[in-house]
Amino acid sequence: MIHKMYKRMVWAALAGTVISIVPFLIYYLFSGDLESFLVFSIIILVTGLVSAGIGLYFANITEKHDPGLNELKYRSIDHIIIKQDIWYFKRLMMFDEKGKYIGMATMDIKTIKHFFLSFLSHFSIIVPIDYHLRDHRGDLISIFKRRGFRSAIVDIFDNERKTIGRVEFDELKVIIKFKGTVFTEDDSYPVTTEFLFEDADVRGLLHLSSFSNAIAYHNIFRSMHNEVAKLDEPISTDTGKVALTLMAILYYVRWNTN
Repeated sequence: MIHKMYKRMVWAALAGTVISIVPFLIYYLFSGDLESFLVFSIIILVTGLVSAGIGLYFANITEKHDPGLNELKYRSIDHIIIKQDIWYFKRLMMFDEKGKYIGMATMDIKTIKHFFLSFLSHFSIIVPIDYHLRDHRGDLISIFKRRGFRSAIVDIFDNERKTIGRVEFDELKVIIKFKGTVFTEDDSYPVTTEFLFEDADVRGLLHLSSFSNAIAYHNIFRSMHNEVAKLDEPISTDTGKVALTLMAILYYVRWNTN
């Protein structure tokens, strides 16, 4: 699955190249300025081909280290690494420490309105539509949804749409750090991250560290920055699902997603 992410990068680079050239082609057709059209088109083409080449190189390299899917045993999964997928909206891929694909956090796009709202995710905004966390088989693990653009409350549900928790956060501070509270059925947990969301320690739920960056992760993901999230409860429990969902929320509101 890691190499497929980089293959999507190749197609995104090629598609972006074509789309970027179109406005200059239209300009040339109306103005007849061939020189400007050729200069800008060559610059765009070279940039696109270089980006596609990098993606293709990483796809070939990571395919050798890609162990494939993780046959989920929910009670045994306690360390997760998240990577941002190459997609038209912000989508997160989850892996274990060996690089095995665990699942994905994605937005549930049902209408044209949802489609346009989904682009706001690239500005680190959680929009008021359903976000799904699914395992490698596509089975639903949990759901979260913001109550509205004016609300700083995100409700968390299990796969049967039963409420299992919520997150309340300080929206005025969310640009540089996350500060809020996670509520489960039995308890509440204060959440505070370091500057720019680098680390988070939510005792009893989640520990997100940028210091657990073993060199083996670089060989698997071809990235020098691989944060490891440690869950205090297995995701077979409601508390574990809340912790996993909190981790996804932190990545959706941060700017420097890997």
